[in-house]
Amino acid sequence: MVKAGTRYGGVWRYIPLRHLVSATVTEADDGLVTLSLSLTSNGRVDQVFAADRRAELEQLQHALETLFKCRQ
Repeated sequence: MVKAGTRYGGVWRYIPLRHLVSATVTEADDGLVTLSLSLTSNGRVDQVFAADRRAELEQLQHALETLFKCRQ
């Protein structure tokens, strides 16, 4: 039984925190915002968001940077 409000059949990406190296937020000319996550294997994951999500993405970036500093 699926609870009300549950996103059934959704697809999520899971990246263990230990594999993250850095996070950046950039804005494109078309107004979209990209969150880029650099990985330990020299890989990178980019996710594009609407411009109105910029503040939330910058909060996430700051939280991740704090975690990265704690690991060192």
